Amino acid sequence: MKLYLAQHGEACAKDIDPERPLTDQGRDDIERLAAFLARAGIQVERVIDSGKLRAAQTADLLAAAVAVVGLLGRFSGASEPRT
Repeated sequence: MKLYLAQHGEACAKDIDPERPLTDQGRDDIERLAAFLARAGIQVERVIDSGKLRAAQTADLLAAAVAVVGLLGRFSGASEPRT
């Protein structure tokens, strides 16, 4: 088994948006990372995030690029599978 860890992309400042979603730059950075991983042939069966918005957005972008068909799990907050 291989484990891949990724930090969320750049997030908005708390005083701008308390939910701290990804900024445009953060989204662009993660999309570039996702494309790199896909080109490298990386595939995953599970994607887990902390449940915070910026982490979930990052995980969704990465999962779209590297999750195998028939993804075994997409977990947010590491508890219940997301659909």
